[in-house]
Amino acid sequence: MSVKGDAAFFSFGDWIARPAQRSLERGKERVVLEPKLMDVLTYLAGTGGAVVSAEQLLIDCWHGTFYGDNPVHKTIALLRKALKDDARTPRYISTVRKRGYQVIAEVAFADERLRGSPSMHTWTEGSPFRGLLPFDAQHAKLFFGRARATSELLAALRAQWNGGCAFVLVTGPSGSGKSSLVHAGVIPSLLREAGSGGIRALASTSFAARSQGLSPHDALAAAMTRWEVSGRPIFLDTERKALAIALREDISSVLDRIAYSLHHGAQKRDGDAALLVVETLEALLTSPEVTSPESSAFIHVLAELAKSGHVMVLALCRNDFYPRLMEIPELLALKRGGGLYDVPMPTEGEIAQMIRLPALAAGLSFERDAVTERQLDDALLESACRRPGALPLLQYTLQALYELRKANGLLTITAYQELGGLEGALARQAESAFTRLDVSAVDAFTSVLQRLVAVSSDSDEVTACTVRWSDLADQAQRQVVQHLVNMHLLVSLLEGEEPCFTVAHEALLRHWPRVADWVESHRTMLRSRARIAEMARRWLNEGRRQEHLLPRGLLLADARALYHSVSPPLIGEQRLFVRRSLRGARIRTMLLVATCTVIGMLAALSSLATIAARRAEISAEQRRADTEDLLDFMLGDMHERLDALGRLDLLDAVTERAMVVLSHGWQTGEPDDVLRQARALREVGEIRFTRGDLESAQKAFGSADASLHLLSAQYPKLPAIYAELGKLDFWRGQVAARRNHPDEAYVAWMAYLADAEQRAALEPAAPDAWLELSYANNCLGTHALQVDRLDEAVARFNQSVALKKRILSIHATDHKAWLELADTLSWLALAEQQQGNLRLTLATLKAERQAVFAGREAGPPTNLWRYRNALADLHVAKAEGDLGFAAQAAMDYSDATASFSELVDEIPDNQSWQRDLAYALLQQGWLAYGMNNPRLALRKLSEAEDILRRLLAVDPKVADWHILLALDHNYESVVLLGQGQTTKASRLIAAAWKDMPAQGNAKATVSAHVMGAILDVTSSETAAARGDHVAMSAYLSDVIKSLEPRVLTSYDPRLLDPYVRASILMGHRNDASVYLQRLNHSGYQLPMFESYLKTSQSRH
Repeated sequence: MSVKGDAAFFSFGDWIARPAQRSLERGKERVVLEPKLMDVLTYLAGTGGAVVSAEQLLIDCWHGTFYGDNPVHKTIALLRKALKDDARTPRYISTVRKRGYQVIAEVAFADERLRGSPSMHTWTEGSPFRGLLPFDAQHAKLFFGRARATSELLAALRAQWNGGCAFVLVTGPSGSGKSSLVHAGVIPSLLREAGSGGIRALASTSFAARSQGLSPHDALAAAMTRWEVSGRPIFLDTERKALAIALREDISSVLDRIAYSLHHGAQKRDGDAALLVVETLEALLTSPEVTSPESSAFIHVLAELAKSGHVMVLALCRNDFYPRLMEIPELLALKRGGGLYDVPMPTEGEIAQMIRLPALAAGLSFERDAVTERQLDDALLESACRRPGALPLLQYTLQALYELRKANGLLTITAYQELGGLEGALARQAESAFTRLDVSAVDAFTSVLQRLVAVSSDSDEVTACTVRWSDLADQAQRQVVQHLVNMHLLVSLLEGEEPCFTVAHEALLRHWPRVADWVESHRTMLRSRARIAEMARRWLNEGRRQEHLLPRGLLLADARALYHSVSPPLIGEQRLFVRRSLRGARIRTMLLVATCTVIGMLAALSSLATIAARRAEISAEQRRADTEDLLDFMLGDMHERLDALGRLDLLDAVTERAMVVLSHGWQTGEPDDVLRQARALREVGEIRFTRGDLESAQKAFGSADASLHLLSAQYPKLPAIYAELGKLDFWRGQVAARRNHPDEAYVAWMAYLADAEQRAALEPAAPDAWLELSYANNCLGTHALQVDRLDEAVARFNQSVALKKRILSIHATDHKAWLELADTLSWLALAEQQQGNLRLTLATLKAERQAVFAGREAGPPTNLWRYRNALADLHVAKAEGDLGFAAQAAMDYSDATASFSELVDEIPDNQSWQRDLAYALLQQGWLAYGMNNPRLALRKLSEAEDILRRLLAVDPKVADWHILLALDHNYESVVLLGQGQTTKASRLIAAAWKDMPAQGNAKATVSAHVMGAILDVTSSETAAARGDHVAMSAYLSDVIKSLEPRVLTSYDPRLLDPYVRASILMGHRNDASVYLQRLNHSGYQLPMFESYLKTSQSRH
């Protein structure tokens, strides 16, 4: 189109407007207008009768040189005066209340291509087109066709500001013009003196969330150092590192600094703020370096800035990533309430403005086809409207046409055809640039492309990466990049003071066939690379745990190929992740082969030692690493698996060998090595403890504890140290408890609590830390229970239960946590029982059994689960018996003893299982006697005695086994006494007294007092049966003397039962009535106790 003479006039109702002459003509009337009036009239005439807001007129006609909309209203009034129009009965321009102005006169342009152009020939600084580059503030005068979108986005930001959260997420397809809209439309409007509708930006900065070598926080800090108010920076460039730390840890100080600078750097008005633009927000998902917690923390910082009242935030992202971005809870909450603007695709009229008005401003014209009379701008408009997302192609084609223009500024149809039209321009230019490369550069092009292109791991989205120049391998690659930069296909930029480059626009990846074909042919490997990057990020975030390494399969095979290839490349942390995964796969393969071919673990060690010997000449360091990994596996994973099966006896030889290896001092002193050695020593101690070798266990625990305390002095903030120290304190307490040294156990478990609290303070969000804290409370609860501090015990157990439930609220399928919860519930029930809450005790124990059911894994039940299930049945049976539910208790005892018997038959060397079987049998026998079945009672008690004698033959120092044997002999004595066998009964009760372990100087516990009282009551009954009433009275007096200080405030059935029986036998039935009433209130109806009461009443 060539603009000459009067071709620019248009009719406006009955007036003829001539913009070039700034005149209005009607008949013989002629009115000359001021330039701004003619600009506004021309703009309104080109709107096609649409309502235009005052803000939109300010943006397009004044470019923000006034504050407020007064100049708009004044100009409209002057136009009406010149047109001889009336605002109340308009014929030309109508006021639409609260919306703007509307042309109601009939308008006709002599050349419709001039519709909407407020001025001509205003650009003299080169090309008015941007190619693949976005429009910025310097090119705002050429940014046409987006007045509507600019006005809408400003309105959205203004509404968010007024709502107290100045954040808007700007979404749109790639190529929809998001960056240009913000940088050439919104930012200039906000930076002008007038601002926009009551909000104004005193400073502005932007940055890409995808910055090479920088975390999002570091990139944000770098951008904030570019804020300037009245020429003075808010943050100095030298403060960048400190600012990044403050954004993470002390955001309030950052906000105070911004507020101070805004108030003292300019004459601040209400609505003034600093503007922050975040480009490519989707990088939070696509960048392997950015972890999920880091993304959440970054969004939290943006939220704090947006809600401060000092910062306005615009974040840009591609809309194909929008659903996945909404999986970040902090971002979902931040954009609620109007914080989202989806950039609309331009209308045909808006695209026409993008084509014609920049050309008009630069004095360019479009050629007209001499045959068809069709102009080049019409062809461009038709092609752009036919193809969605064509704006990058349109701008690139216009730029290419500009470079091929004639001397008189004519853009020709011939050049357009040579370019291949709109669809082929970019591809042809890119291919032309490629063909100019020499042979070495062509080979290097593929290597460059591998670094530039990324494919999402779970979809087909293709994105561009920012690459550092320093990452280029050789001169040939640098030559390729520089050539493509010169051809405007790539752009060079500075990211965090690091020279980088990236594609000028992602449209290049879609519309250059050579690149699109390469992406399609390499899509599988690119997707594998993305998946590996995500898994490596999770592995690093989870503390490099072994279970997060790549499993055997296709992905591991792809990882191996990528590791040994440069197509596409892996970065350092990803290579480490793949290397560890490959090593883990090799170790698992070796162990699987060794396990299948060698029955004993000692043979497996010998085989691996042979392998290590053959590798000795390669590297001594490799041998050490192999030994560490093997010990970790055998004393870690293998220990857990065999523990679940109850077959820790298979590790006896392994632990003996491990103690020798660990004593050689091969550790380097590094934290990981010291922790590994301490962990191995602790696991050795656990195995020896389970096998009953307390001396070896104590030695292992002591060695590990000494090395860790030295390490903690050097690294006081390392959570893993306190995690391991806590476990050692737990086991040292277990050894003391097994040796019947409760005071030593208490000291160890208090240290355990301190270590667990220290770790929880260092890792407040780690479920493992919560679990250790629950274990510590559980241990202290058992000690409080043992020394009769019931309220403290209940509080400790409830705290432990709460911590485990907190873990299960996050990991509901954590089978181990369910079983641990069941264990704590059993201890809580024991404390409730001693408080006399027998019905609550039964409810808690049933909850224990339900937790055990929830802890069962898929497939056949493990031995560990079978043991916990049998233990739950035993606990419920005991509680049911105390409440008098004898029939149900008998069934549950039967289930428990059957389960324990099966486990002991399968694993006869497990002493804990044997002990629990003996206890279940003697309780089953006692209940049977209460149900008038003395024959069954004697049989069960005899079976329990046999088991306990076998255990004591192995280790006669275990006090708990002696106490159970004494209780068994006591029950047998009662049964025989009931059958009239006084002599045997007397012999058995005498044996029971001998079975009781000596207390020494230790203070007697409640359990010891109760056990002594039980034996005294039975001894008094045997003495009475022999006619020795003096001895009978002595025994009963001992019971009353021992228990009387304790029963005064107690509701514990263990204490009240023998005390009531002794009082009745002494003839003090009235004295016993208050305690009998407590038992009745608690629901205590143990069959033997009820039978005794009935017998005593009949005697009375």
